[in-house]
Amino acid sequence: MRYATLVAAPAHAAARLLGDLSSWPLLFQRVERIELLVGREPEVLARIWVRERGGLADFTCRCRPAENAAGLVLEFVVTRPPLTELTVRWTVTPQGAWQSVVEVAYEFRVIGDAPEAIGRLQPEFARISDWDLRSIKEMVELNGFAGT
Repeated sequence: MRYATLVAAPAHAAARLLGDLSSWPLLFQRVERIELLVGREPEVLARIWVRERGGLADFTCRCRPAENAAGLVLEFVVTRPPLTELTVRWTVTPQGAWQSVVEVAYEFRVIGDAPEAIGRLQPEFARISDWDLRSIKEMVELNGFAGT
């Protein structure tokens, strides 16, 4: 599943902001805090606390730069049922000198590859993506990154 938004900022500015894990509580409205556990940037193990329905949830991820693109890859170390694997790929693609497309893609597996579990996750990933992409767009465009 892939979701994207057009951002009025150069790709390097959007990618720099996305790649700065310590700024995620400012970048993403649903991220409460982030703790870098092991490693040094650009490749780290991080614990991320996010606001979800019903309270806070935390996830531990391996975070590294995207291959062959500006962006970031999050590989979840532990997932919650029905997920057995989850990787989230953020990429930033230039669209001319002053715009870029920010995309998030979810790669996952569920217990038994059950179609009903996949069907329940799709609207949840769409909701999360919409929230996160709106947050990125607002932060990049409203805080002086456009035109830099």
